[in-house]
Amino acid sequence: MIHKAIPLWIVFIAFSFTTLFAQKKQLPFSISEKRKLHPKDYKEKREGWYPTIFPLLGSDPNAGIAFGTAAFLFNNKDRTDPFFAYTPFRSKYSLVAVRTTKNVALFMAIYESPFFLDSKWGVKLKALSSTNPRATYFGNDSKSLRSLTYRRRSQADAEKVTNAKLIDYEENLAYRRAGKTTNILRPYETDIMYNRYILKRQMAALTFSRSIWRGVFNFVGGFLFSRVGIETFDDHVFSVPDPVFGGSAVPILNSPVPTISGKTKVTEDSEAEEIVGIQGGFVNTFRLALVYDTRDLTTNPSDGVFAELTYEQSEPLLGSDFFFHRNFLQIRSYLLFFPKWLQKSILASRIGISKTNGESPFFESQRIWGTQRQIIALGGNYTLRGYVINRFVAKVIGFASFELRHRLLTWRYEKNFLGFYLTPIYDIGKVWDTVREVDFTNYKHSYGLGLRVVINHAMVLSLDYSQSRESRQFFMSFNHAF
Repeated sequence: MIHKAIPLWIVFIAFSFTTLFAQKKQLPFSISEKRKLHPKDYKEKREGWYPTIFPLLGSDPNAGIAFGTAAFLFNNKDRTDPFFAYTPFRSKYSLVAVRTTKNVALFMAIYESPFFLDSKWGVKLKALSSTNPRATYFGNDSKSLRSLTYRRRSQADAEKVTNAKLIDYEENLAYRRAGKTTNILRPYETDIMYNRYILKRQMAALTFSRSIWRGVFNFVGGFLFSRVGIETFDDHVFSVPDPVFGGSAVPILNSPVPTISGKTKVTEDSEAEEIVGIQGGFVNTFRLALVYDTRDLTTNPSDGVFAELTYEQSEPLLGSDFFFHRNFLQIRSYLLFFPKWLQKSILASRIGISKTNGESPFFESQRIWGTQRQIIALGGNYTLRGYVINRFVAKVIGFASFELRHRLLTWRYEKNFLGFYLTPIYDIGKVWDTVREVDFTNYKHSYGLGLRVVINHAMVLSLDYSQSRESRQFFMSFNHAF
C-alpha cells in the first residue's frame, strides 16, 4: 500500500488557522476559575442582544403604591465570547421611571459594562432625578433606637403609649392638639408630618473598576456629583381629625379640620444644632474601594465570597458644601445548601459596618456607598426590612442579613429563562454614636418571606414581605438586597 505524503505547507497553514481560531476563544487575560458560572447557569444563560421591559407595580408603606416602567437592554454576545462564562452580561442599559400614589417620583438611567472593550476595566455611569415628599427622619444619633412613643390622640393630658406600632404612632400624631406657641392666631397645631420632610435630588455618578490578580480582586474608584433640596412641612396646613369628634359615627362631627403643622423633628434638631444640612446643598464626593470577589455569578450567586472596603469623601475642592468621609466594610457569603438533595438552595449571608466622620448632612447619614449598590440604613428594602426606611441612623451603623434562596421551579419561554425562588429572610442591626460604643446587645430584628424571579441570569425581580415589632412592610425591587 502506498502512502502519499501531505505537503508540509498545508500542515503549517492548517495549524496556524487552528491556533488563530483557538486564540479568538481565549481570554485576553487570566480570570480565576472561581469566577466561572455554575454549569447549570451557563447552560441556561441567554445569548446575544435582548430587551426586558417590566410594568412596575409595587407597594411601600411609606411611599405608597408605585406605578412605572423599567426597561433594560442586555448584550451577552454568544458562547464563543471568552467572557460568556464569567459575567452575567457584557453590557447593560437601564431606564427606570416610577411614580407613587403619595407623589414620590424617580427617573434613573444606568449604563454598565464589567469588561469594557474586552479590558480589565469595568465602567458604570448613573444619572438620577427624584422627588420624595415622604422622606423620613427619626433622628441622627443613637437616640433613634428608642421605641416609638405617643399620647392618645396627641393630647398632652392623655395616656402615654410606649413601644408603639408605626401605624398607631402616625395615626395619633395626626390629631389636632393645642398649639405650643403663644401666638393667638394658631391655637391648634398638628404633628401629622412630624417625622417627614421633602427631599429633592439630582445626581450623576461615574464608577470604574480595575481587575487585578485574575479578577479575584478589584480596585474601584469614582465620583458622585449631586444637588439636594430640602423643604420642611412646618406651617403647612393639613385637614386632620379633631381629638373630641374624630371617629364619630356622625359624619358632620367627624369632618377633618384644617390645621397648621407644628415644628417637624428635622426642624427641632436643626435649631438645637444637632444636625446640619436643613438648607440642602451640593454633595460631591470621590470614592475608592478594594473588593475581593469569588462569586460565580454577580447577579444571582450560588457560591463564593464578596468583601469590600470602601472610602468616600465629600470634598469642598469638588464643589461640595459639606466635608465628611465614610468607611464601610461589608462581607457576603454564598453557599449551595444540601446540593445533593435540593434542586438549588443557596444560603446567603452578609455583615456590614460603616463609620462616618465629620459633618455629614442629615440626609446623607444613612446613605452608604457600596460598589454594587447604594445601601440605605437602617430600615427600608435593603436593611432591616421590617422597619420603615431611615428608622435608625447614627455615625456608626452595623447590620447583618440571612436568606435561604430555594429554587422552586424554572420556566423557559422562547429564548428566555426564568427561575423562581422562595426566600425566608432575617435581618438584624443597630446604630451607635462612636466605635467604642459598639456592643452585642439590644439589636433590632425583622423577619419575613420573599419571592425572587431570576431572569436570564442577568437580573432579579424581588418581592419581599417583612415584619418587626413596629411595622409590616412589602417591597418590590430589582436585584437581590445583597
